[in-house]
Amino acid sequence: MLSFLYAKRPAAQELLGSIKAAKNLWLDSSGFQAGYGRSRNFSIFDVFDLQQEFADIAFTFDLPTEPEQTFRNAILSLTYSKGHEKKKPKLYAVVSHNGSTDTAKDLTRKYETYDFDGLALGSTIPYGSSDMAEFFSLLSIVSRNTKKPIHAFGVGGFDAMYLLAFLGVSSFDSSRFLTAARSLHYLTPHGTLYVGNRYRNERGRAATEGALPCACPACGKAGGFDFFQQHGAEPVGVLALHNYYAMRNELRLIEIAKRERWFPSLLEGRAKRSPRLRSVLNGIKKDYFVRNED
Repeated sequence: MLSFLYAKRPAAQELLGSIKAAKNLWLDSSGFQAGYGRSRNFSIFDVFDLQQEFADIAFTFDLPTEPEQTFRNAILSLTYSKGHEKKKPKLYAVVSHNGSTDTAKDLTRKYETYDFDGLALGSTIPYGSSDMAEFFSLLSIVSRNTKKPIHAFGVGGFDAMYLLAFLGVSSFDSSRFLTAARSLHYLTPHGTLYVGNRYRNERGRAATEGALPCACPACGKAGGFDFFQQHGAEPVGVLALHNYYAMRNELRLIEIAKRERWFPSLLEGRAKRSPRLRSVLNGIKKDYFVRNED
């Protein structure tokens, strides 16, 4: 996934065609940046014109703190898209909510009467990282009020991936593998290891040494933890690749478990290792499992 503000750069547009040829290209509206005043020198028409040219999946122009304006933008984008003769990307309407489940429910129900291809829950970053119960509440209220596919923006961490699967969320995007690498954190499904320079430890933590506990291509290149303690961009890039593989492989395990109908036991095992996830699941009725396994 790329943002509109990144994709509109001339240098980036040179790459968009080749990216789209290789993979489905998802292009968001940069509404998060616009909503918090980082940039607002563009319109919903600018956004959709670029999305139509390059995107396979497009997201409507949302303003995180203005749900009503987000709704009007979405309807305008949908109407504008119908006036184009070219092949249009699938259009997902963004649900903004100000942290309110009532607002998320009302906006979801409004969207359900229109022919959007899917819905996307915005502004999930603060909740997914610090308030998992609120994150679950927002996602569950959307999932209960739509039959459309749901995308979750900005999801980070393994626990959040399990909640998404539990609720039947179709897709998500995440920069967790990158942000963790920048702070020299090596992700595993069972915990995070600090792999920084052993002589300049983060908050006095000892850096991990020795052989790597993973056989992914990135770890094969690195050889050992000492590789990540070198200076330069390459160790951070390789670490980001490992983190990506770790998250991707766990997601594949979740997908297999759901397909083979043993996801409830996988989720239970995850919850035993995670107090945050366990506290959320303790309040969930068993019929959620039935709904997600049908």
